[in-house]
Amino acid sequence: MEAKPQDAPCAHLRAGADRVRLWVLADSARGRRFYEAAGWLPDGTVVQDMTAGRTLDELRYRRRLFG
Repeated sequence: MEAKPQDAPCAHLRAGADRVRLWVLADSARGRRFYEAAGWLPDGTVVQDMTAGRTLDELRYRRRLFG
């Protein structure tokens, strides 16, 4: 069976997690809107990642799985 994005929180819950996090490219307004509409919130953490000779800013998003 292929894993689907909506299945991910269930796997985290089974592992005992109550919060999850992910990284989104800072310049990706579309990606940021997508996650924010799904209840994810940026926590203010920014990292820089060097990819193909370019420095990219990534923002950390978090979400509570329940409560």
